[in-house]
Amino acid sequence: PYLLTVNTAYGELIKMIKQEFFKILKSPKSLLTYILICAISIGDSVYAILNSGESGMFGNSHPAMVSLFSAQTTVITRIAFFWVMPVYLMLFYADKYAVEKSCKMTNVYFVKTERRKYFLGKTGCAFFSVFTMFAIPFLINFAINCIFLHGNTSFFDMENWQASERSGLLNISLAHPYLTYLCYILSALVIYGMLCIMCQSIAMIFGDNRVAYVLSFAIWMMFYSSRGLTINHALQPFCEGVELSSAIGAFSLFGVTVFAFTAAAYIKTVIKNEI
Repeated sequence: PYLLTVNTAYGELIKMIKQEFFKILKSPKSLLTYILICAISIGDSVYAILNSGESGMFGNSHPAMVSLFSAQTTVITRIAFFWVMPVYLMLFYADKYAVEKSCKMTNVYFVKTERRKYFLGKTGCAFFSVFTMFAIPFLINFAINCIFLHGNTSFFDMENWQASERSGLLNISLAHPYLTYLCYILSALVIYGMLCIMCQSIAMIFGDNRVAYVLSFAIWMMFYSSRGLTINHALQPFCEGVELSSAIGAFSLFGVTVFAFTAAAYIKTVIKNEI
């Protein structure tokens, strides 16, 4: 009986996540946001290819060195993509709760399903949709660079430094650049999935998307621009002076923050309304 109950609950949760995921696929705003993410990713590859070679600013740079997440990302890409990521995630999915609540649609959902299952379904979809759908443009960006810049080997001369002059993480990264970059893509997908959960949680707590947009962006910039445990350490490979401990520390601190907002949203959306 216990296993049957667990399997039933798990099946209902998966069904809820699928329903939420299909809302994204049917939403013009979500799809336009996704198309923009894809366009930025492909455009970054085109820029890297056009600026490679003997006369280009990137020279003979390795494909991983000039891909989307690497240290040589242009200022334009950094601002248009990384800095405003919370805005993209809000438009993509995280602002739907406040919209549904303002239209009284949540009342209909709460009649059909438990508040806890509704919350878990929304949270699961926030992570799953970003993790799966954003992987496509990130991998396409890397694949294009690997195809057109195949044979390039430079890491802006860092490969010629003495091993003692480089951080331990950089030594490992330069020895295994393709695997390193794929690991950073995985890290980025997890972080952006968590960020989407945080954005949605803020929207649930305040019930106002205007507050959610501003507060999500402010918190993200705090993590992104911090001089200490910046989340950039867990997003950007081939950076001198960054150790694995710094990346893990930044990731952990961000995870605690996401958990705190998610817990607060659970209390506001589920527990408080059940008492």
